[in-house]
Amino acid sequence: MNDRKLRIYGPLLLMAVLFTFVYSMDIRSTKHLLLVLFVTSYYVFIAWESTRLIVVWARKKYPSAQSSTSRLRFMGLMIVVGSLIVGFVNFWVTWWVGFYENFSYWSLPFLMGMNIFYSAIIAAVYEALYYFEQWKIAFRESEQLKKLNILSQFNSLKSQVNPHFLFNSLNSLSSLIQTNPDRAELFVEEMSVVYRYLLKNNYQGLTTLEHEITFLHSYIHMLKTRFGDGLQITLNINEDYHGYFLPPLALQMLLENAVKHNIVSKNTPLKVDIYTDDHAVLHVTNNLQKRHKIAHSEKTGLSNIIAHYKLTGQEGLYIAEEEHAFVIRLPLIKTNYNYADINSGR
Repeated sequence: MNDRKLRIYGPLLLMAVLFTFVYSMDIRSTKHLLLVLFVTSYYVFIAWESTRLIVVWARKKYPSAQSSTSRLRFMGLMIVVGSLIVGFVNFWVTWWVGFYENFSYWSLPFLMGMNIFYSAIIAAVYEALYYFEQWKIAFRESEQLKKLNILSQFNSLKSQVNPHFLFNSLNSLSSLIQTNPDRAELFVEEMSVVYRYLLKNNYQGLTTLEHEITFLHSYIHMLKTRFGDGLQITLNINEDYHGYFLPPLALQMLLENAVKHNIVSKNTPLKVDIYTDDHAVLHVTNNLQKRHKIAHSEKTGLSNIIAHYKLTGQEGLYIAEEEHAFVIRLPLIKTNYNYADINSGR
């Protein structure tokens, strides 16, 4: 229920309850009935709107779920202070309209106490709805993360058994065995590192930049073995950002994407620059020399990266084809989340 409907139906329901179980028992005439209706409506309206303002104020001051205790304490304090003021005003208004036959200051603390009671009920309704909405958002995000986890595992598994990738790797290895056995042995070691990393990161939500760069060196070695001087990759990573996070295999997917969509040759080398700036942003750029025909692509690599960043709430992701280059900016993430924890309900 949105706030507009709650402000209409909530006071009506509370007014009906008060009129039925509290004030209707002492109705003596039609005039008194109208007076009771006015006073009941007035009490409920003032209590509801004043409490709503306190709730809104508290949410702006303590918006996060981690500050719920502070928010509730603040609301409780403001409700007590507000009820003292509102109760005093209600006392004089209801006495002025003739609701009290006998003037008594004992009615003042009663009205203040009743307003605290009403406000506590109203605040509880707002907080219950607020927690319910937060639960729905968290549930939807959890479901999205689970779906993304399945997709990530599936895509990673496809990378492990991708026939083109495996064929090219084995073809390069076969050639090296005949021409350079020592390099062939090193190639096998790097290939095992690549596949071990792919398998390990099948279940991670994010990985550190340090781990990704370590893996990338092995993957670059395989690419350089295949393309030689046709592929020129420059790395300039600030070590201060090694502990930051990014989606696993993001750099591998971006390199694979660059190689897949561009001509790679000794005469027209593909140049890829990977570097960090002073704002914890990782840049990946390559010159444009598009292939006329490319292998069929499911286009899941970039989509997967975009989905990761969307779900983590990290802003600043930039992917664009500019005049002479394809440019990607990945904002590095300070905090981590783990798919295994989400899927296990922890």
